[in-house]
Amino acid sequence: MNYCRIQNRKTVSENINIRFSNHYDVISAGAGTAGAWAITAAAKYGFKVLGIEQNSCVYGQGSAGGMFGYCAGSRGGLYEELDAELEKNFSDVHKSEAYKYLSEQFITASGGELSLESSLLGVYTEKRKICGVRFISPRGVHDVSCSVLIDSTAEAFACALAGCKTSIGRESDNLPQPYSSVRLVVDRDGSAMKYGLHNFDAGYVFHLEAEDLSQAVLHSTALHLKKKYEDDQLMLVCPMLGLREGRFITGEEQLRFRDFLAGRFTAKPVMYAWSFHDNHVNDWALESTESRDWEVVCSLFNKKFWIPVPMGAFIPVEFDNLLAAGRCMAFDHDMAQSVRMRRDMHKTGEIAGVMAALICQDKVFAKNINYEKLISELKKSGCFFKPQEPCLEFPPREKIRELLSSDAPGEAIRAAAVKYNMKEELASWLASDNENLSKHSALALGLLDDRRCLPRLYEMIDKYDDFMPKVSNPQKRVHAAIYLLGRLRHRESFEILEKFTATHRKNTNDFLYGLAGMLEIADCHIDLREKTSVSLKNFFTDHPVMHLALRASSRQVEPVQEDISARIILFCAKKIDQWKIRHDLYKIAGEYPLTSLEKSTILNAQNHTFV
Repeated sequence: MNYCRIQNRKTVSENINIRFSNHYDVISAGAGTAGAWAITAAAKYGFKVLGIEQNSCVYGQGSAGGMFGYCAGSRGGLYEELDAELEKNFSDVHKSEAYKYLSEQFITASGGELSLESSLLGVYTEKRKICGVRFISPRGVHDVSCSVLIDSTAEAFACALAGCKTSIGRESDNLPQPYSSVRLVVDRDGSAMKYGLHNFDAGYVFHLEAEDLSQAVLHSTALHLKKKYEDDQLMLVCPMLGLREGRFITGEEQLRFRDFLAGRFTAKPVMYAWSFHDNHVNDWALESTESRDWEVVCSLFNKKFWIPVPMGAFIPVEFDNLLAAGRCMAFDHDMAQSVRMRRDMHKTGEIAGVMAALICQDKVFAKNINYEKLISELKKSGCFFKPQEPCLEFPPREKIRELLSSDAPGEAIRAAAVKYNMKEELASWLASDNENLSKHSALALGLLDDRRCLPRLYEMIDKYDDFMPKVSNPQKRVHAAIYLLGRLRHRESFEILEKFTATHRKNTNDFLYGLAGMLEIADCHIDLREKTSVSLKNFFTDHPVMHLALRASSRQVEPVQEDISARIILFCAKKIDQWKIRHDLYKIAGEYPLTSLEKSTILNAQNHTFV
């Protein structure tokens, strides 16, 4: 048997003989948003189940995180029983406190056991089997065996300990999306007082780096200091950061945003998540092509859709009796923005718990669970249902011209380009006297890689077209035009972007869009690469400070200004490295305040041939 643990950021293993002190049919590493329901669901089948939780309470973001409300997510499942109990008997109690009590009661009533203030240390494996775990609690170190292990840590920590392949963050800089910080308050509503929360994005953090995570906790807590609290009396600052994204497993089936947009859905959905592309970044220029098509060009942030979540997304490819639940499942960075709502995370926990019970009951490997039997079990609580409407719906073709002429054109832009491929109609509308129809047709043609849109795009950039659609979280039309020039990679567009970038250095988002567009064009035209490298050096030589305003979900909170100077420079350096051109951008970046991740990025580049 092998004992696997993490040492110096890498999984190491050693052959060991161990005598386990106890055996559980199912162990859930984590008893938070997903884990609490994984424990409850598995225990309801009569199996011996243990939940190992590092915090002093269960239910994660709903309790210690202070996020007791819901945003999107699909209805149905065991969690609705708890919510009904809360509304019936605890309506006058701050919900995050009520969740702590009720969720623990549900777990123990189902027969589940808990070990709080406990941390996983290692995992015991034998070939493709998880044999048990080692964890530390206030009572000491424990070695216990299990038939099934569920990773409900939100960070795929148990999977990482076992040596499973994981990924994290976006491709450009490996960062997850921003984290939030929450304070619980008593708000004044006229003459009455009521409890509530204030929530805002506090920054970006690569939280797998202990130093960076510690700094994020200190930084975000200090942001709650105010000169006076008369209108919103402070109850507490929630101890758990609102980390929206972490590690992802590699699953038997991967759920990717590009596949979803193309209509490539799983044949074995175990739930349908109800959500939108809820990415909290404001540096959209560093996101993927699919995300920028969706959000920058179409401003479709708030468009709702149903997401079929496959059974295989719960199953790491490396083991036969290991499952994942919650936001560490087999997603990509883009899809994770949508499949992370609390309702849906509760459901993933319930599903993993039922899957674990069926593995024990039928003595099968995870990927061989009887799908029809699983669905039948999930229907009992209402966890599984198939929506009546299509997963992703767009307006009919006959409505496209009218919507492109409007101030909310996003769905029509997407549909005209991707669903209906209306190249010729769009090209004919470029000459329209209706400004919206003409410009939005150009944006749709850009998505179709049709260069007939270029004159209109150049015009939007030259006149700095700051029109924003009348929708939630819109993007400027000028930024859509800049992005599309980079996407089209037309050589003659390079000088336009270079000029724009040079003259808009004081606006971080303008500057970043221009940089990204220049890099994309130069990536396809070798003769432009040296010129790009020189331009970048000129842009950064005087050490500009580039701040980006983060989002504040509560109106009572001012947006936090994040310094992303070093991040932008390192993003550019990474691309120039790929071109094998010498540069000194790492040296320039090193003169800014750096996170541990940025320091290690520069350190790893010191021996690079082309630095």
